Amino acid sequence: MLVAGAALRSVCLGAIIGCRISGWIVFAHLAEQRRLSAQSGIDVGATLFVEALVLVAIFFPTIRMHTFDALIGFIIGTLAFYVVIPGLKIFGPLLFEPIKRWEKGSPQPSW
Repeated sequence: MLVAGAALRSVCLGAIIGCRISGWIVFAHLAEQRRLSAQSGIDVGATLFVEALVLVAIFFPTIRMHTFDALIGFIIGTLAFYVVIPGLKIFGPLLFEPIKRWEKGSPQPSW
């Protein structure tokens, strides 16, 4: 039971780190593409990357002992981050009713 719990914790830790790294990459791409600036005073992309580094530093012994489990979690976290938008494009019309796009100058929509 202890081994299974440690493996699950390592998978979850890897997933969190994978999501952080993926978020950093996607945010950096969107910021460059849309020429966004850090208006709030916090660079979100850099914050996500630093969080991932801190998690790796703090939990390095666990990651080292359960490298395969952490890698599986990292892959799951990365894929989960990149599947959301394509998944919504595919399944969104099946789950949600279509919304008419609001045009500037027209009355406010009811939604």
